[in-house]
Order: sequence, then C-alpha cells, then structure tokens
Amino acid sequence: MQAIKYVSPLLHAHAGSCAPCGGMALRFVRTDIPGKDAVIYADAGLVLRHPNPVMSDMLGHFPAIYLDASRPVQVQLLSAARSVVASHRMAPGMAGIATTPDDGGLFADLVHMAPPAHLRALRTEGWDSHGSGAADYVSDALATPDLARDHPRFCVTTANGRCFRLNPTGGMITVEQGGARGDPSGSGRIDDRAAIQATVDYAATVGVTKIGLSAPLYTVWFPKRTSPPFTEAVDGHGIVIAPDQQIHMIGLGSARSTLRFLSPGGVSPDGTTPGQAFQVVDGKVWRGSGFYLYATRPIERRVLDRTSPRQSLTLEHLVIDGATRKSGYYGWPARLADGAGWDITHKGIRSRADLRGADITILDCVMTGWRGETVYATDDPAAKLTVRNSTFLHSNGQGLNPNGCMVDVQGCKIQDCYVGIEGWTGLGRGRIIDVEITDCYGIPGKSGGAFALDGEFAENRRIQMHAPGPDIADNPAPPGNLGRFRTQQGQISLVVRNCGPGLIGSWLTGKIVATDTRLVLGDGTAFAGGARHLDLDITLITDTNEQAHVVIANRYTGVTTDHIHLRIDNQATPAAIAANRRPDTVMTWHGALGSDVTVQISGRDGVQAPKPDAPTSGPSPRITHK
Repeated sequence: MQAIKYVSPLLHAHAGSCAPCGGMALRFVRTDIPGKDAVIYADAGLVLRHPNPVMSDMLGHFPAIYLDASRPVQVQLLSAARSVVASHRMAPGMAGIATTPDDGGLFADLVHMAPPAHLRALRTEGWDSHGSGAADYVSDALATPDLARDHPRFCVTTANGRCFRLNPTGGMITVEQGGARGDPSGSGRIDDRAAIQATVDYAATVGVTKIGLSAPLYTVWFPKRTSPPFTEAVDGHGIVIAPDQQIHMIGLGSARSTLRFLSPGGVSPDGTTPGQAFQVVDGKVWRGSGFYLYATRPIERRVLDRTSPRQSLTLEHLVIDGATRKSGYYGWPARLADGAGWDITHKGIRSRADLRGADITILDCVMTGWRGETVYATDDPAAKLTVRNSTFLHSNGQGLNPNGCMVDVQGCKIQDCYVGIEGWTGLGRGRIIDVEITDCYGIPGKSGGAFALDGEFAENRRIQMHAPGPDIADNPAPPGNLGRFRTQQGQISLVVRNCGPGLIGSWLTGKIVATDTRLVLGDGTAFAGGARHLDLDITLITDTNEQAHVVIANRYTGVTTDHIHLRIDNQATPAAIAANRRPDTVMTWHGALGSDVTVQISGRDGVQAPKPDAPTSGPSPRITHK
C-alpha cells in the first residue's frame, strides 16, 4: 500500500531566538470532506493509527507519521493553546515535509492563521498552490492594514489581526509571489497581467527594484481602453511603470522567459477583425503598448540632471512578444478596416513624449511582433537608452527609436522592421556599434529603410528645426549647463543588408558596411538642413541588385552640407561579379555643398564615374581614387 511518511525534524519558534517550541500538535484534516479529520498512521503498512492531532514532546519532536497517499489533506500546526498558527495543503502523492511554527503553508492560507505574538516571520510553500511563489513574509512596520488593503497579493491580515507582508529575498521578488501562473500550454488562456502589474506596484511601494520571472511563458491580455487613444492615460497598456519607479525585470531560467501580449480575451492582435484583434476607441485602432513608462514632470531642457532619482526600466534575459508580424500596409495611422499599418499605439516599450523620461536598459532580450516602434525612448536629453546583445524583429515601425536621449547600443540585430533605427545619438558621444540591420523596408526600394541617424541632440542643433540663414553656427550653445556638453560625433558601426536607404544626418563617425543598400547623406533624411561633420568608412557591397551607392545631398538654401570626410570601398559578391552587376555610379551629389567635402574611393568602379544627379551649388566634392 502506498503511503507518505511525514518527516518530523525539530520544531522551533522563528522569533529570533530559534528556541525549541514544545507542546505543539499536528492536526490532519480531509480537504475532500470539509471538517472531517484524516486518519494518520504510525507504520508504513497503515495499520497502527496515531491520535489526531498528534502531540510533540517538550523539545518539539514529533513521531514518524504515515498518511494514505490517496487522500488529500490539510496539515495544521496547533499551538499549546490549540490555536492554528500555520497550515498547508498536501496533495495526494505529495512528499511530506514537517511543518515548523514559522511555516504558513500557502499565502492563500495565511488569512485563516493566528500566528502568536512572538512569531515575526512566516514562510510559505506557494502562493495558492504548492511550489509556485514560495516566499518569506514578515510582520514589521511596513506591514499595515493599509498595505494589506492596497496590495492584497503581497500583504495579508491574519485571523488574529496581525499583518504580514512579502519580504524580498536578495532584493528580489517574483511575479509568482504575486500569483502569476505562467502559460505552460501556450494556449493564451491564462492572463497574468493583473499579477505582474501588482508585482510592479508592490515593488514601487516597498522600494524593490528586481522582479524575477521563473516560467518559460507568460500571457498578458491588454485591458480595455476607455479614454481617447491619443490622450496620455495609463489605461489600455500591458504593464505600467510609475513615474520615478526603478524596475529590473529578469528571466530566471536558462532560456529566456517570454511575455506574450494579447488583445482582450486572449485574442491574437495579428488578426483583422475590429473589436477582437484590436480595440476601436473613438473610431481609431488601439492595441496598447507592452511597457508604458508613465511620466508627469516636464523635461528640464536647460540643465542636464543625472543626480536625482529617475524612472528606469531594465529588461534582461526576456522575450517581449507583441504577437503580430509586419503587415503589407505601412500607412499611419493603422487602418480601421483590418488593423494593418503603422499602429503607433502598439509599442514594445513606450515612453511618454515631451516629459521627464526614463533610462531604458535592454540586456540579452528579443523584442518582436510590434506594429509600432519596438522601442520608443524618450526625448529627454538627460535620459539614456542602453542595449546589449539583443534582437528586434518584425515591426511596422522602427526596431529602435532613440528619439533624443543619450544612446549606448552594442552587439544587436534588427530584422524585418519598417525602419531599423531612427533618432539622435544624444549627448555625451553616443554609440551605436556592432549592430546588424537586415530586411528593413516596407515596399522594397520605395518605403522604409535601414536607419535614419543623426549625432548629438536636437536642441543643440537649431539647424534641425528649420532652414536657417548662413549666420546660424553649427553648434549653438543652449542656455543652462547643456552648453557644457559640446557636440561630439556619435560613434556608429553598422552592417546593413537588403534594406531601404540608410539616411545619415550630422555629427557621426565610424563605419558602415552596406550590402544592396543606398546611403543618403543630408537630403531626404529625417534631419532637415543637410549633413555636417561626418567622418565615415563605408564599404559598399553589390549582391542581388545595384542599389549600393552613396548620395551626398542638400536641398535647403542658406545652409550647406559641409565638413564631410568619406572613404568608400566599392565591392561585390562572387555572384554579382559573375553576373557583372554593379551600381550605375559609386556616388552622386546635388544641392548646396561646402568646400570641405572629401571622398576617397577604392575597389570596383561603377558603370559611370561619380557625378551630380541634380543641380548643384558650391564646389563639387574633392574625389580621390586609391
């Protein structure tokens, strides 16, 4: 006959002294028949019965106890006065572990417990099921009825009126300790949004930064949006980070934990049915963003302040899945009939624009399946975007949009997005290095592109705000201490393949390897006013088409594209050489150019020599051949 031995080590009070706690008793209650005591045995053959409850000796020892494995039971630890001080469930077939006075069973059981006054800490073996969300709970100054009311997943009032709250382990709490279950079947039917948001909110209240995720997969259903879609309200988003809150979410498994975001009811947001795949709010498409960095304070554009507490979000060892793929339509806003297009409401990380922004750090992550910008950083010059060894996939918007904060990106891949990267590299010599960008376009050759990058920060270059006169300096110093942060060339190191054009603004240095991709300096960029202060090594590689060439341009009057130093090496793959594919010319130019535009060209020739492709004013580039 199968039985469970209930191992009985020394019991002791967990009140700081670790003194033995005699006079206790264990009671076993049937959970399939409420109120009925279970039968417990003193032998493995289940013949000799124990009294129930069974008493401990003066040192707190219990005798060996055997249970019928076919019967689910609740085990209660009774004080000398016979009040219940701890409890936990034992499922049929579960190996038993002896209860100690600090064992509270499950978190869900604590409300029924009456821990004695000397007991300051409880240990649970799960949140609402054995083995998931085990934690320590402490009765301290923070554990109050108000905390229990505001954070019922983490703080409880026991039967005798005492409050116990979750005590972080090593400065970390887990979403399982807030009741998250994960989605082991991958069906999308388990919505963990409330548990994860509650974990984030509790962390903010008690000053915890790290939040662990143990399961391979979690599903988050977007909540219903009720406020208009273009107002900055917190409803309708997956997970909201409060102003000035610092959060570090980290996958704890050997493989990355996945957060998959679905439409209300667990519906795929990749569908085309309004009201199901996406919400319709005020006649517009609304899907919602995965992480919304809510902000309330204005940006201080005169003073660069990195000393005061700043909102921050760090994602590590995670997959952030928006559950869509790039659609064949790229218009904005998203099309109401079927949800296709650039849906700016559907971002992986969304910073609130034009307000004090957050530091965003992405480490060893994959972010995929967002119809808007995968990462939309802040335009606050004092904030920072840091990315390491991460991948950004399948977006109708940008893979990365630095927007204007300080940027430090290294060792990343961006693939199958409408635009790979767009934005400024920010103050402090930003870096975008060792980054591969592939297959980033909408309609090949017509829309989308590899990148649109400009060094420095928009406020330091009024030239970007309008077409100025010739008296506007390259680097006007703004008021306040931002003037101390002189313009420095942002560092870039990019490998680009099979993309729409790479658009280059000003103040950049480094190298670009572009296969079947056109590079445009100045004209046509997202940064009006031409290009200035570029120092780039460019390798052009022709493979399947003849798009790999460079355009130096500027259509604005009153300002010139100037201080451009390029070294262009024109190459081809063996397949392109065999087919005699080559660009019409390695380089063209047009518009207003200054006197300091120098280009050194090596490698294969184009069909024609470098030439202007439209009217040009000012001197032609100084071209040398190596």
